[in-house]
Amino acid sequence: MGDTLQFNNRSEYLDRLMFLARCSLQCTILELGCDLEKINWGVTLGREEIRQGFENACTVAGNNLQDGSFLPLEYLFYLFDCDFFERHAVIITLLAQLFPDTAYMFALIHDDKGMDTATPFALCRTYQEHGEFASKSAYFARGSRLLKYFFAENEVDVSSKLTLDKRILEFALGVSVRESYYTPVATLWNGDGQVFTDEDVANRIGAYIRNCEDFGVHTVFNLFGEKGGGRKSCIKHIARENGLNLMFIDPLFLFEERDSGIIIERILRECFIFQAIPVINFPEDVPASNQAILSRLLKRVVDNFDYSFVVSQRRIMSHQLKDGVLLIAEELGNLSLEASVRLWESESEKHTVDNSVSFYELAGEFILTPGRIKAAFRAASAIAHLYGSGIITLADLKRGCYNTLQFTMGSKANRLNPIYTWDDLVLPKYQKSLLITACNQVRYKYFVYQKWGFQDKMSYGKNVSMLFTGPPGTGKTMAAQVVSNELGLDVYKIELATVVSKYVGETEKNLNEIFLQAKKSQVILFFDEADVLFSKRTEVKDSNDKYSNMEAAFLLQKMEEYDGVTIMATNYVQNFDEAFKRRIKFVIDFPFPNQEQRREIWQKVFPLQLPLGELDYDYLTTRFELSGSNIKNIAVHSAFLAAAEGDAKVEMQHIIAAIRNEFAKSGKMFTKEDAGEYYMLL
Repeated sequence: MGDTLQFNNRSEYLDRLMFLARCSLQCTILELGCDLEKINWGVTLGREEIRQGFENACTVAGNNLQDGSFLPLEYLFYLFDCDFFERHAVIITLLAQLFPDTAYMFALIHDDKGMDTATPFALCRTYQEHGEFASKSAYFARGSRLLKYFFAENEVDVSSKLTLDKRILEFALGVSVRESYYTPVATLWNGDGQVFTDEDVANRIGAYIRNCEDFGVHTVFNLFGEKGGGRKSCIKHIARENGLNLMFIDPLFLFEERDSGIIIERILRECFIFQAIPVINFPEDVPASNQAILSRLLKRVVDNFDYSFVVSQRRIMSHQLKDGVLLIAEELGNLSLEASVRLWESESEKHTVDNSVSFYELAGEFILTPGRIKAAFRAASAIAHLYGSGIITLADLKRGCYNTLQFTMGSKANRLNPIYTWDDLVLPKYQKSLLITACNQVRYKYFVYQKWGFQDKMSYGKNVSMLFTGPPGTGKTMAAQVVSNELGLDVYKIELATVVSKYVGETEKNLNEIFLQAKKSQVILFFDEADVLFSKRTEVKDSNDKYSNMEAAFLLQKMEEYDGVTIMATNYVQNFDEAFKRRIKFVIDFPFPNQEQRREIWQKVFPLQLPLGELDYDYLTTRFELSGSNIKNIAVHSAFLAAAEGDAKVEMQHIIAAIRNEFAKSGKMFTKEDAGEYYMLL
């Protein structure tokens, strides 16, 4: 019978097992001396033939597995190292569930019409050795292989009705053989999809796994860091490189289960079925009522696997694990610029993106986790469809980046609305070129540091810091807005006077909070009135001087650590310590505008749509030495005067009246001599 036996598919294999199972029941009934009239279906095998039939089926199916043919039930027998009685128990129970017509046969075996399905008694009685339940009781003890992995029941006695667990039944029939049965509590990952990660961490752990043939003790690899920071992607990379399947387990869903202990065992069974390594998503702030469930899950994983992974936002502590477990913790920080660019490019393939978008620029300006990059694309796509043609632009993506970031500056900083561009900014050519160079150091960060290798030459100082110096009203705040517009980054203005505190340590606390929030968003930080904190260091006469120097040094340290753009502005550069200035990348002077620059400011200050009369620019630029801020105030004031009079245009009389008002604001008298040839307009 075994010489010609072969299984071409799952159906042929199951048909053969069900045939032998029927024969086993019929043989038992014959041995009991029962009437076969109702059950004789034309085939009668003796006990020895049945035994040989099962052995041959086992051998042939085992060969099929080795040859790559997948027979789900045989795979389960192999996986859980089942002996012949355990195989027999599962097959007979499967027969009872699949074929209701066998109910009469089971009733005859039990000599009880109400006992018309598989029981421990029937399984023992139909086995070829005529085993009594007492001799096989260990097979049905709580925690036995049959009860743990195959049967739906967790506790049985000799007469308990048995059914295969629904998961096992469906798997044996070829249902859900490629996916986890307990999603979302446990989700299988078998290598699908593209993975981007911190390859240094992934390669280090991967090498450790490959080189440890015998771990000796269970090892927990804890990957911790910000949510969406690529922790799971890193584990997927490790799995792909080492040919592993993963089972992602979320205890939050487990906490909602009524029979969590049973579900834990079922999840472990899923891991065994798919030969998957458990990955536990460690929840934050677990309530005391759920601590026992989490501890049990960790213990069962430790007891059954050589190693596992745990992902968390904070590093887990050794005392949270079972004694003797080796904990290896790795923090997942920011993606490298190169990995970030690859992820931006990969995500762009799922959307319609303008060809001019530079992902190098985005990677250099925004330090985002993989999860946030994906979210930024989703937000940008919505913005593009809502306000544009549906094609995602660089501006859409930058707006999308900010939409994904959650931060608050509180009362210590105000977001500026950057309305100015390079055309609005009137500066000497050299100073303007310095500003452009500073912007380029942000835009081309990827090329210089990553692609051209300067990151290996510099351990710090990759930030872009600027100091704007010059009298009030010369365009320092405007320049900060121009930089913001040019880079597409939000700019926040911090009045240092509101940050500095007389209480020791409070200033550092305020500054630390500002940079902590800014780090989440990569905004431009614009510190106005920096001379409040930075002044020439003289002899330290008292503790206040000492702490002032410490606070200034602390701010510079935070600026150097910050990956974004920081700008400081001061009206009194002469009071700025030289040692402090050396630690800033760009010191840009904003001089009081000369006559030529004042003319340019006057000509640019009025909007194009404003009706303008004949203005005497020679008179305005030679007669009045005004800052850019003064000129802007005068222009706005004159426009309101013209509007109130119902005039169609802004004329010189409105300008003269506005200049007079500007003088009065600073306590100056505006005389006929000041007005010159236009004194008649006073």
